[in-house]
Amino acid sequence: MQIPVGWLVDRFEVKWVFAIGFLIWSAATAFTGVVHTFVALLAIRVVLGVGESVAYPAYAKIFASHFVERQRGVANSVVGAGQRLGPAFGILFGGTLVARFGWRPFFIVLALVSLLWLSPWLQCMPRTPTCGVCT
Repeated sequence: MQIPVGWLVDRFEVKWVFAIGFLIWSAATAFTGVVHTFVALLAIRVVLGVGESVAYPAYAKIFASHFVERQRGVANSVVGAGQRLGPAFGILFGGTLVARFGWRPFFIVLALVSLLWLSPWLQCMPRTPTCGVCT
């Protein structure tokens, strides 16, 4: 899905494409804790992957549009560090929480807490400057 999402971020405001993808991603995470059949679990995990597919195309667009060239390496490394630290902390803390409360509540709470990020994103993320090519 990254190719179609790349087309979307090139034609629409990346702020909104990323927000919609993140909403899909988070909702699918929450529904992971609710479904009860293998087929439903498989389907919702595919939907989660669709939501996640916004990440790299959106990051690239944001870096190119909002960071001067000399800042893009640091911005990329922060994202890369987050991609490594997130799963590390997730295993450390998530494993503890899953052992105490079960895996279903963990997925639901993780998704709902993640959605708290969406409002500040929409309020603080500036519009992407238009290049004239995409209009």
